[in-house]
Amino acid sequence: MKPDAAYIAVQDRDRARSFWMQVFDREPALENDTFIFFDLDGFFFGLFDPAAVDEEVRWGNNCVLNLRVPDADLEASRLSGFARVVMPVSSVGPYRVFQIEDTEGNVVEFYSQTASR
Repeated sequence: MKPDAAYIAVQDRDRARSFWMQVFDREPALENDTFIFFDLDGFFFGLFDPAAVDEEVRWGNNCVLNLRVPDADLEASRLSGFARVVMPVSSVGPYRVFQIEDTEGNVVEFYSQTASR
């Protein structure tokens, strides 16, 4: 089994679209009335608009998205220009880790692997 996509529910589609375009530094690969998907080198990250299908969702951070980046320190610096950092960069074993909050209140974690000890 190999996961190939994940999506989060959003309350403000346009706001979330703009935010995630900045995070991923790319345009969406697919958009329709219900979903916006970004192709992250074969893994699809989506934004789901529950209002488009009159679906009720429970808002809040139900799942922490964990994204690997080449350099957590550099990425934290870049993202802090437009995103709220909720956990500053710290070392956890062989990883550098930080978290931001997206426009919908979801916590997103970024990490990079440091040199082996």
